[in-house]
Amino acid sequence: MQQEQEQQVQRQQEEQDIRIVRETEMPSITGLSTSSIRNRIKRGSPWFDPSFPLPVRLGGDGRRVAIGWYRHEVNGWVKARQRVLDAHQLDKGPKATKRLRPLPYEDTGFRL
Repeated sequence: MQQEQEQQVQRQQEEQDIRIVRETEMPSITGLSTSSIRNRIKRGSPWFDPSFPLPVRLGGDGRRVAIGWYRHEVNGWVKARQRVLDAHQLDKGPKATKRLRPLPYEDTGFRL
């Protein structure tokens, strides 16, 4: 009962928080670079993510268009992504530390 009330209050707060997040703010919220964000929204890109929030056109015409995202959608995506990563970590167990290639000093036999 209490959990349902908390969820309802949260939904109401999200509905009231119709703030637009500009593209320059997105990296600090999502932890992704600007180019990664653009790849996630670009259909046909190998990194396209259909679960990523769709941008809103803020103005401009032609090729240069200002875009932004609704804050509550971005927060929802970040929370969902965190749940996916947490579940993935639980499935894999402790993270193995494996380097894909040796460090430059490992080839020469030099030790620190």
